[in-house]
Amino acid sequence: MKISLQQTLHGPRLVTDQKYSRPKLESRVNLHAGTAHIYIYDDIGPWFMGMYGAETFLEDMRTAGENSHIRVHINSPGGDVFEGMSIFSLIRSSEPSRFSAQIDGLAASMASLIPLATSQVDISRAARMMIHEPWTIAAGNASELMAQAMVLEEVSLQAAGIYADRTGQTLSQIQDWMKTDTYFGPDKAVENGFAHRIMPEGDDIDITGESQEPSELDRQESQLRARHRACLSRVKIAELTPY
Repeated sequence: MKISLQQTLHGPRLVTDQKYSRPKLESRVNLHAGTAHIYIYDDIGPWFMGMYGAETFLEDMRTAGENSHIRVHINSPGGDVFEGMSIFSLIRSSEPSRFSAQIDGLAASMASLIPLATSQVDISRAARMMIHEPWTIAAGNASELMAQAMVLEEVSLQAAGIYADRTGQTLSQIQDWMKTDTYFGPDKAVENGFAHRIMPEGDDIDITGESQEPSELDRQESQLRARHRACLSRVKIAELTPY
């Protein structure tokens, strides 16, 4: 397999011959009743490495169309800072009022910052959020390692500023929380400004504000969700430490 560097508008990119193909970029959008549901149910990172990245989100936005409300569902341990920041910027530079977020499971690390770009953040009673300082793996001499440390400090301050701006907390309070892995259950997330409300149990929330008669498919889905919740209530779920 032949591999070479190709100069593009976005910098150098590795290219190969036709024997190699990257994974297909697939949309994760479900259109329903005027709302486009986007699911970030993965690690955040480049799509061609099998993760959910900014390019994936951009494609999902195109699939959703310009007239739909976009509901961003999140269950992610986090991942690449710059991919996550790009998703945040895509939302803020579009029309934030078109976007709302729904924390379905875990919104940790960079995945906790993305929902704050939207106009409304709802969190499930079973969900959690986590914030901490960014980290990296580096190698090199003393000067190179010190340069990496400075980048980490700058990125950490940048993230802390966004958290403070969107939650109404002071910068010092956010930085204190970020010194370690700080978790927020649904009540604490709402209390501290990371979410606006806890999702009511039962049927899905009508984001569009339109009163609609549920279809037979909606009823079947509601029954399946109820059975799923009943099963989960009997299972003790182990908490995994995200990165």
